Amino acid sequence: LEVADIKWSDVTPWKLLVADSAATVIEKSLLFPVDTLRTRMQTDTTEGVSLLRQLRDVTAATWGEGWSYGRATHTIYRGPAMLRAAIGGLRGGVARMYKGLTFSVLNQIPSNVVYLFSYQWVKEQIETKLPLGKTHDGSPWPPLLAAIATEVMCVPFDVPHDVVTQRLQTQPMASVAPFQRTWKTPVQGLVELAEIYKAEGLRGCYGSTRAHLLTYLPWSCA
Repeated sequence: LEVADIKWSDVTPWKLLVADSAATVIEKSLLFPVDTLRTRMQTDTTEGVSLLRQLRDVTAATWGEGWSYGRATHTIYRGPAMLRAAIGGLRGGVARMYKGLTFSVLNQIPSNVVYLFSYQWVKEQIETKLPLGKTHDGSPWPPLLAAIATEVMCVPFDVPHDVVTQRLQTQPMASVAPFQRTWKTPVQGLVELAEIYKAEGLRGCYGSTRAHLLTYLPWSCA
C-alpha cells in the first residue's frame, strides 16, 4: 500500500483518534525527560545554568555525589544485591525525569479528542454560516478561526496540564521522596492538581491561561 493509495475520506475521526493517541504515548515516553530538562533550565534562577548541570543533578540524585562510570560498573558487577541497589537508585533519580508522565498522557488524550472532533465541525460552520467563510474557496479565515476556537475549547485540559506537569518537573531531584501509588492515589499528577486547587483554587489551576493562549494560538494558526 502506497501513500498515494490512501484516501483522506477513508480516514475516519476514530482512526485519527487512535493514531493520535498512539503517537502521543510514544512521543511523551521518548521526549518527556527532554521536556523536564528544558523546564528545569527555564526555571533555574542560579548562575551558570546549563543542560550539563541539570544532567549532573540527575546523576547525583541517582548514584550519589561521588558517582562515576567506574563506580557504576563496579556496582553492577558485584552481584545481584548491588544490582538491586543500582535499580533502586535509578528509580530515585532517573525516574524523577518522568514525573508527571502518566498525568500528561491521560490529560493529552481527551484534549486531542476535543481538538480532532471539533476543528472540522467548527470550520464547516464558519464556511457555511459566516460571511468570512463564503468569500471564496481558498479563504484563509475558516481554518484560522476554527484553529483559534478549537484551541480555546482545549483550555480546560491544557492549562492545568501545563501547571501540574511543570510543578512536578521542577521539584528538587534528590530531596523529594518518590511518589507511592495506592488505589486511592494512582496518578501523582491528579494528587498535585487536587492540592493546587485546595490551596489556590481555580486561579492556581488556570492562572496562566492568557500566557498559554498567547503561546499556542499562533502555533495553531500556523
